[in-house]
Amino acid sequence: MNVRLFSMPGSHAATTGELLFQQKGIEYKRTDLLPVVSWVVLKALRFPGVTVPAAKIDGERVQGTREIARALEARQPEPPLYPEDAERRRAVEEAERFGDEVLQQRVREIFLWSARKDRSGLVGYLEGAKIGLPHRLAASFEAEPRQCCRRSGLSISAPLVRRLGRSQISTRGERHERHLHL
Repeated sequence: MNVRLFSMPGSHAATTGELLFQQKGIEYKRTDLLPVVSWVVLKALRFPGVTVPAAKIDGERVQGTREIARALEARQPEPPLYPEDAERRRAVEEAERFGDEVLQQRVREIFLWSARKDRSGLVGYLEGAKIGLPHRLAASFEAEPRQCCRRSGLSISAPLVRRLGRSQISTRGERHERHLHL
């Protein structure tokens, strides 16, 4: 199986995605993305959404822990990721739903708020991350996508920003219909 996992440092959802591959014993290559610019990279790679974890599994693009788990179960049933007992499986699926739909947004809001207030901890946050940039440089990025891309050396056009839409990320504490999963 040929697998590339797109992750983000400090993301419990991305860690879960990584653990899914480990539990199945499937080798993968991990690429860590930075908050704020991750949605640009994912869109450029033709993923349908803007969230991590995102994986290319034998060329198929899959996003989200629940979707990745189901794709892995379909490709490689053993060892199973879910309990056989129907009641226990429902409990696991409810915990997954809570993590994706409730907990994730709260963690994201806390992270973004704290990163705007005090950036001093961002170098530590990036420890162990495979982002292809010096961590001090990455930690200095601003929360505005075009500034972030300029500083990282990525080329991003104004039409691309308009097409992808700034409403896909949260800046200055606003909540939007579409949120970036860290």
